Amino acid sequence: MIKDLAARGKDVLFSEGLATLANRTIDRFIYSSHVYYIMRYDLSDLDYSSDGLHPSINTGFCEKFILDSAHHPLPHGYRMPSLLDFDKRLHYGCIALLIFYRKRLMTIGWSCPTLESSKANVLWHELAMHYADYTNGINVGGGQWTDPEFRGMGFATQGVLQRAKYSYSIGKTITYGTCDITNKPAYAMQLKAGGVPVARVKVIKTPLGIKWTPY
Repeated sequence: MIKDLAARGKDVLFSEGLATLANRTIDRFIYSSHVYYIMRYDLSDLDYSSDGLHPSINTGFCEKFILDSAHHPLPHGYRMPSLLDFDKRLHYGCIALLIFYRKRLMTIGWSCPTLESSKANVLWHELAMHYADYTNGINVGGGQWTDPEFRGMGFATQGVLQRAKYSYSIGKTITYGTCDITNKPAYAMQLKAGGVPVARVKVIKTPLGIKWTPY
């Protein structure tokens, strides 16, 4: 665990800077307070045909992988940064959707196909407890991360859509996610992908637990 944290910290430091590393450390381990949009995706209504990528991207060099605990690791030669909780999330039963460009990871997002899998992340589980209905095809997902060097080029939008497409293929009809209301690029991306804001909640996390309240 400590080794994984150190590797992830090193990646964040070199890719996004000391300030981002410090903020994320406080946010994860000490205290965080965020207001989130609850985003709803009606999977049968989404447009899966458009890739939405920047014209400079040659889609012939893009590759998609769907990973679960039974299909890991990636093929040899694919460059992947240290991602916190990657193995933990697979262990809980989450599904990872990854898009590579020239064998470099561009974006990764997660789908929680069962209530048990949502326990891999405290926010996902809280979201699932409030919004998911797994007996009627409603699940949750999240954790979309995109390489900082390639943000704004459509990879995150494509990642969200491919994640939604996978959920639809296994019988899900609706997916819920969250978006920090201060993260305007992420919100615009989710709207572009077909997400609809249906509520706002304030989430306070401390080492003692999580508090979720309408906002």
